Formats: sequence, C-alpha cells, structure tokens
Amino acid sequence: MDASLTVENGGTMIDADGALGEKGTFGKPSPWIDCFGKRGDIIEGMAIMQHPSNAWYPSPWFTRDYGFFSPTPMYWPADDKATVLKKGETIHLKYRVLVHSGTNETAKIADEFKRYQDEK
Repeated sequence: MDASLTVENGGTMIDADGALGEKGTFGKPSPWIDCFGKRGDIIEGMAIMQHPSNAWYPSPWFTRDYGFFSPTPMYWPADDKATVLKKGETIHLKYRVLVHSGTNETAKIADEFKRYQDEK
C-alpha cells in the first residue's frame, strides 16, 4: 500500500468484521481486507478479497500498519505444524484486488465481495 494511505499515516485498515489495523486483523481469518486513506483532498484505497472456493478459506491475514496486507493460507497450518501438499497435487487460489476511491463503505466493498463470492 502506498505509504501515504497507511494506518501509520492516518489511514484505515479494516476487515469484513470491522476489525481495525494490524492489532485487530493480524492472524485473523476474513474474506477481505480494505486499506484506505487520504491523499490531498481524495480518499483512495485498495481491497483484497479471497474467493470462497479457495482452500483454507477464509485464511488468516498477515497485516502491518505500515501498509502490508496479504491473505496467508499456508502461514498458519491447521495442525500448527505444517501445510503439506502431495507431490503433483495442484491447488487453485483466486483473489480479487479492487482499487477504489472513498472508504470501504462508500466504495461498497462488502457488496463487491458478495458479487465476487457468487462468481464460479
């Protein structure tokens, strides 16, 4: 995320449940996270959405108030030991990145996610 839009610089990071910032979102599963802030007179942001067809959905997020946020499906294994894929096994993961103006509410991120989750 652009540094001027980050939590450290007055921006907002919010997940689908309304948890805020690194403290509220790090390691927590959520279908999406949005990060937005003000640059000049304009509010702009970026949301990342996980598709429900993904293995480990919704996976936990690795977030930092300095602007990094990413779903991390293999970082927290279900058995707390390892994520194991068999030789030759294939997984398909789908994500959507939405660059927008406004806040998560004015950009209707929750509605955008509802449309995305219905896509095959």
